[in-house]
Amino acid sequence: MGTDTAAARSVAAGYRLVQAAAHLHRVVDPSGRVIGHVADHEVDGVRRVIARRFHAATGAFVDVGAFWDVDDAVTALHHSR
Repeated sequence: MGTDTAAARSVAAGYRLVQAAAHLHRVVDPSGRVIGHVADHEVDGVRRVIARRFHAATGAFVDVGAFWDVDDAVTALHHSR
């Protein structure tokens, strides 16, 4: 993310990342379904990975959490299904 650091890393449980924007990746499950997004976020030089899931009832994305590691963010999306 940013410089594609997330895409270069391993991703939990067979999920894959597909770049959607400069600092945003779609998280795709093994069957090809998009389960959410992970986004790079940096504040005061500290990098965090934000996991977001689409909430159909409101038509908006909901933050699942902020993580140090992209695998942790993907795992949180997996468990939030």
